[in-house]
Amino acid sequence: MAGGTSETPDTTAATDATYAGLVGRSAPMRDLFRMLERIRATSATILVTGENGTGKELVARAIHTQSARGHKRFVATNCGAFNDNLLESELFGHKRGSFTGAVGDKPGLFEVADGGTFFMDEVGDMSPALQVKLLRVLQEGVFLPVGATEPRQVDVRIIAATNRDLATMVQRGTFREDLFYRLHVVALRVPALRERPEDIPLLVAHFLDKLATRDKHQKVLAAGTRARLLAHRWPGNVRELENEIERLWVLAGDATVISEEHLSPAIARASRPPSADPCRTSQPSGQRDSYPGAARDSAPNTPRDSYPGAARDSSPGAPRDSYSEAPREPGTADDLFSMKLPAAVEALERRMIVDGLARARGNKTRAAEDLGISRRNLIRKVQALGLEVARGSAVDDETALDGSLDDAALDAAALDAAALDTATLEDATLDDSRESKP
Repeated sequence: MAGGTSETPDTTAATDATYAGLVGRSAPMRDLFRMLERIRATSATILVTGENGTGKELVARAIHTQSARGHKRFVATNCGAFNDNLLESELFGHKRGSFTGAVGDKPGLFEVADGGTFFMDEVGDMSPALQVKLLRVLQEGVFLPVGATEPRQVDVRIIAATNRDLATMVQRGTFREDLFYRLHVVALRVPALRERPEDIPLLVAHFLDKLATRDKHQKVLAAGTRARLLAHRWPGNVRELENEIERLWVLAGDATVISEEHLSPAIARASRPPSADPCRTSQPSGQRDSYPGAARDSAPNTPRDSYPGAARDSSPGAPRDSYSEAPREPGTADDLFSMKLPAAVEALERRMIVDGLARARGNKTRAAEDLGISRRNLIRKVQALGLEVARGSAVDDETALDGSLDDAALDAAALDAAALDTATLEDATLDDSRESKP
């Protein structure tokens, strides 16, 4: 859990490239800034969606600091970091003796955030039982601490965040529909970093300035280092970029120019030609993302399928949760021919594998058959290319089970084939011996 007290609202938060601590000049970020400006005077519940590492908590803090509640507390917690019992006590508090180890009364985070803003990250990980209790707070502003008999009244603005598709979870019955609509008053989507590559130089400069302020000296990136950073797809988004910049800063030691040798291996292997225009890969906010976990939507600041039953992607075999489309680079044969042979082979292989997984909706057995390779070989390639994603969704669990059954079937088939070959060999030997007799 993270929490703290915010600053007084800053009425001059927006500049050409920043808004209340958010950095960006790209079209998706300008759309987000405009939306933040429109909702600053309200206390409406906000749902922030986006991939991991895009800065959802920074967006929540910007909303808080620009609101009338900016002088009150901003409290944040991650709902996925606790089991049910601990999360209930964390959110609503408990009375002394209400359970083993409750040696005193403890206020919950809703009570701590009274009058201010409560940011609930990974709200999609809450159990159905806790979803009911959260719904009551949203509807009536009251809750019951664990072990208490008298309800507590609070005035809290809730900003929820998730990297999951809540509308799909509603359809599967794993997320309450009424809670979904309560949270979905205003929906904001934080764009992935690959959707706004023109912001990478701004973010790099921002992070270098922060480190220079901390360590009291300046460093700059070599031209080759900048080119590699621009070529990387950043599946970990802004968080990955910030960590990479700090890594470069530390490994460069006393050098004032940070060279390519300190780059992480995955980034050092980035295959886009250094002369490529980093803005060329910028995608419209309605275009599908290219990496696992991306929220696909048709509007700049709303999550995909913004209500249960919304129309899905009309393309046949569109990917769902676990795997996504191939990166858009290279887009043409000319792009491939502009690369070195190993890079071109890797790019083409990556594109074909991710497309195959997308068509098979993440089922590796079907994708391997479609690609003409074995399932085990596909798994090795997925891991080597960094395309594997975290398990946890219903689709992934179904795929894992399907894959284990397929493996068993393949092993059984292999044993049968081996037995058949042995029997055939024995028959052939017997026939030969009979023919040799007079």
